[in-house]
Amino acid sequence: MAPQTPPPGAGGYGYPGPAGYPTPTHAQPTQVGMPMQPYGTGGQPQYGYPQTQQQPQMPQGPGGPGGGDRKAARQRLMIIISAVVAVALIVGAGIFFIAKDDGGGGKADDDNKTSQGPTGGPEEGPRSKFKAKPAPAMVDARLLNSVRVPKVKDQQVTVPGLWATDKIFAKTEDFKITGYPVGGGSAEWEIPLDGQVCEGWRGVTKDNLTAVVFEDHKPKNDKDYARCTEVGLIDLDEGKLVWQKHIESTGSPVTFEEVTIGAGAVAAGGLDGGAAWSLDGKELWAPQDGADCEDRGYEGSEDKLVAATYCGEYDNPSIKVSSVNPKNGDIISGYELPRGIKDVHVVSADPLVLGLEAAGESYDVSDVWVIDDSAKTGKLKTKISTRNGQYVVNCGSSNIGGCTQIVVSEQTETVFMASEARSGGGAGTVNEIVAFSMKTGKTIGKADGDKEAETVPLSLDEDGYLIAYQLPTYDAGGMVWRVDPTTYKKDPLMRNPSASADKENWFTPDSSWISYVNGHLYLGYVYASKATSSFDRERLLAMGFGAG
Repeated sequence: MAPQTPPPGAGGYGYPGPAGYPTPTHAQPTQVGMPMQPYGTGGQPQYGYPQTQQQPQMPQGPGGPGGGDRKAARQRLMIIISAVVAVALIVGAGIFFIAKDDGGGGKADDDNKTSQGPTGGPEEGPRSKFKAKPAPAMVDARLLNSVRVPKVKDQQVTVPGLWATDKIFAKTEDFKITGYPVGGGSAEWEIPLDGQVCEGWRGVTKDNLTAVVFEDHKPKNDKDYARCTEVGLIDLDEGKLVWQKHIESTGSPVTFEEVTIGAGAVAAGGLDGGAAWSLDGKELWAPQDGADCEDRGYEGSEDKLVAATYCGEYDNPSIKVSSVNPKNGDIISGYELPRGIKDVHVVSADPLVLGLEAAGESYDVSDVWVIDDSAKTGKLKTKISTRNGQYVVNCGSSNIGGCTQIVVSEQTETVFMASEARSGGGAGTVNEIVAFSMKTGKTIGKADGDKEAETVPLSLDEDGYLIAYQLPTYDAGGMVWRVDPTTYKKDPLMRNPSASADKENWFTPDSSWISYVNGHLYLGYVYASKATSSFDRERLLAMGFGAG
């Protein structure tokens, strides 16, 4: 996605209202020729938690995802301003305040280092909401799905998106989404699209729906630039595009950078502001021309929709995270972040957990904050420091939702993150999955990783166990582990074949969507490149493993 840049004044929540929070300025759906009026004041893990790995951010030319000449100009301005702001913060303050403790538990305890605490039970005692169950027998998996990289004209195109149900495994390809049977075999359906997929929601609803943002057309030549203006609702059971929508503002379509589904609303956001539709395609709100704020993006759960709203100038923005009414965008509960934070990511909508980027830092997320949004004005409950990147949280540079390699367990009030990989003394690298208390922000235990391979947290299963993926080595396939969220005991669920380890190694957490659904592991690459060698022609776009 493109970097954050000064907005041109697209729609959002508008001007400050009671208690210092802005009142919504989303525009109501209008008929042609009528001015938009503001509303009044006032299996695959479904909805909530991260399940796959975030794609890396790829530089985009004019008209690329979130593209256009106007955006490119704003990006250049952003880079200049960001550098000035970073220097000013470093010189003026010496150190950044965000990791400091103010009673919220953000001050790291003495053992808050790369290798954490004891392996085993939590320091806070058993958490009664979690009920342990016997571990199933480990499966020696087979390679069931093998999707070739499509032939593309461009040197490289983005193809983000991978979803699975109990019957279908779907992957974004070149100008389409294709569905394959989970047991293997040829494609069952294809959904043609007007242009390339720019971004997709990483979840699937209970009705097996998901959503994507895609380009408005297929470029005819190098000077024909497509824009990410189209929002589509996908039915994975039927293999069809339920509907396709876009928003017009000042005579041109609004560009979106991400999309989510929350509480029955399909919400898309970006530098031009946010918009939402009901599942049946009714427009719920849209950016308002000339507003001082814009919804950069959203994250959703089954019962909640959360918006991140940026107001004012880029070099010192006011950022607010709000639980909103999914029917009209009105704020239910709002939390205003302190100044000096560069960007915010919504790690989890329910409970509300944020990932924050400190200005001037080179790593993605410097702190994880737990927010109490039970009242109209939200409150900071807990701070968890990533210790200058010693703990890994993978969020796109400008994405509000879709963070990966971090999992939130409301049931046990725990946040799980992987420690930074380091040499294990052998051929590979090692790390641990570390548990943090949502009450204190301190480490409460860890699950040790393999001696030669990294392990990353993926999601929670239906029983509340943490699901983790151990990366393959040069001669051994990857593994899927079940981790008890209270004792941190690991049980192997799946071992992938060594015969396909070389191909499985192509799918790294930073360049792939990774998902474990109904006993199957799916890996999907986010780029399709033009083949220039025999090696390229052998590469796979996606793989699926299971017992068959």
